[in-house]
Amino acid sequence: MHTSARRPSGLGLRLAAAAFLAACGSPSGSRNDASDVRDGGTSDGDAAARARCQTDFECDDHVFCNGAERCVPGTIGASSFGCVAAAPASPCAPAQTCNEVAQRCAAGCTTDVDGDGHMAIDCGGDDCDDLDPRRFPGNTEVCNGHDEDCDPCTVAGSTDGDTDADMFLAATCFNMYVGSTPTLCDPRRVRVAAGMARVQGSDCDDGSASVNPATAETCDGADNNCNGPVDEGVTLTFHRDCDGDGYGDATLPSLFGCDPSQVARCMGFAATLNGTDCNDARPDVHPGGTEICDAMRADENCNGSSNEGCGCNVGDTLPCGMALPGCPMGTQTCSSGSFGPCSVSATVLSCYGDADGDGYAPAAGAVTLACTCPLGTTTRAPSGPGQIDCNDLPPTGGSDHPGVVEVCDGRDNDCNGLVDENLHLTVTGLVPQSSFPLCTDITAWGREPQCARGVAEWCSSPAARGAGECAYDSGFGHLEINTSFVVVGCTVADQKSSIALSQLTAINAGCVATRAGYSACRSAANRLCTMQGRAGGYAYPTAVAGSWTLDCFASGHAEFRGTDWATLTAALAGTGLQCTSPSDGWPCNVAIHRYCVGNGFVTGFGPVEQSATVAGVVCLRRW
Repeated sequence: MHTSARRPSGLGLRLAAAAFLAACGSPSGSRNDASDVRDGGTSDGDAAARARCQTDFECDDHVFCNGAERCVPGTIGASSFGCVAAAPASPCAPAQTCNEVAQRCAAGCTTDVDGDGHMAIDCGGDDCDDLDPRRFPGNTEVCNGHDEDCDPCTVAGSTDGDTDADMFLAATCFNMYVGSTPTLCDPRRVRVAAGMARVQGSDCDDGSASVNPATAETCDGADNNCNGPVDEGVTLTFHRDCDGDGYGDATLPSLFGCDPSQVARCMGFAATLNGTDCNDARPDVHPGGTEICDAMRADENCNGSSNEGCGCNVGDTLPCGMALPGCPMGTQTCSSGSFGPCSVSATVLSCYGDADGDGYAPAAGAVTLACTCPLGTTTRAPSGPGQIDCNDLPPTGGSDHPGVVEVCDGRDNDCNGLVDENLHLTVTGLVPQSSFPLCTDITAWGREPQCARGVAEWCSSPAARGAGECAYDSGFGHLEINTSFVVVGCTVADQKSSIALSQLTAINAGCVATRAGYSACRSAANRLCTMQGRAGGYAYPTAVAGSWTLDCFASGHAEFRGTDWATLTAALAGTGLQCTSPSDGWPCNVAIHRYCVGNGFVTGFGPVEQSATVAGVVCLRRW
């Protein structure tokens, strides 16, 4: 079976075969002869005089349809070079035919492979997946992430997907698609996310008929029109009322919300929509207030004048100053019939509650006016992103505020709204191949189910964990070009479950726990994850026969992307490698990693869907 990176030319194969046969003393010169050690046959030559194979690559006969030869020196039936023939002898499932030119397994055109009454599209029929008996045109669509009727636009049937009967389908109903973006979907009922190769319902709350894309946004803290933002364009502008007179100070930063309870209080008083107070430190000063004759010459009615109609005698004095914490008091002296300026001046500060003493205040905390801010407050206003404390409670709150480095502790340390972000996925440096004993050699990567298990087990060990990063429980690879060292992606699955191999086989009959059947298992695992509402995933066996682990990833962390073999091979330009089918093994892992990185992701895995031209992959973001 062809596992090399680049398919040699016919002349190159003939020259290589001739040289090899001459060295081995083969009497036949036929690659199918039992004496051809590279095909797993036996040789009567002097075995001790010949070198033994070191990798499966050396045993590869570059023929796809006869299975994958392996290097297992000393095994019964192995050649003197150490090679054994493929078992089973074909990479395809019994109901499939092998296409050597295209190097892929295809449904036979003389029968309906999955028995659903519809022939495959490749054979002139209308079945978009002739290996899935639950998927054919006319089948009843269900809101489950599986395209039952071969139409990605119908994400749900007539009896589900619209619980609130508002004529909009729930956003939890979706279908993935491969290839070109659907153009005939009803934009009222579904939305096409081309970047995710996904069609999903447009109703973000299928439990409320008043929430859907046709509803006007109202100021209530909810996304009424299902466009993503909350209360956009309809919030009210509030002003802090620090003296409780019902009038706010428009010179202070405005507050936005739907009611006063959503915005910060000052001195315990609710905010107000009225921003016309000229002195928010005195409750007797506001528009309409009663003007009095005082030495401070206050403008009690906020009309721009003070002490209208008042006078004084020379030498009279009055106390003056701000009656606030930390503010000095002074005197005003009468001169020429009016009181002069106060003998002291002070700067009034807004002091925001800071219980944990980290210099940041919560958005809805109390505000105190003072000339010197008391203990437990800060002058830093919680005025916007990067300034608001998300945890002001001791003892943990002191280490949680904007600007700190996020660590993996289940808290939002840097107050950006995300918990443990960018710590759930990493691409390692070079790791010795010997660290993965279940990956017998470089050709096992991307092809052997036990190798996939070995990667997940290694990523779950402390050896894979960096400082401050979360404990990984899954992984995949090899992601770079190196045959002695490997690079893997270690991650934390959003959903991890134990499944039976039979569950994968029920989705794709070609899935068997062998090298030949693992690509079908990858496709089945990804579909099983999407059926459970996830963006994609993969599976690998456990130490118990028939038991597998399914690792799925959420749509915010992963994205299915439909590409093709030509694009993946182009990602390997200049390396001498190619990715033309799953049988190419680890070079496809490298190609997928480079393709995902080139499209703004951290890494990726696959292929999770494949045909003669299409190669569906899953790319991962850092989260």
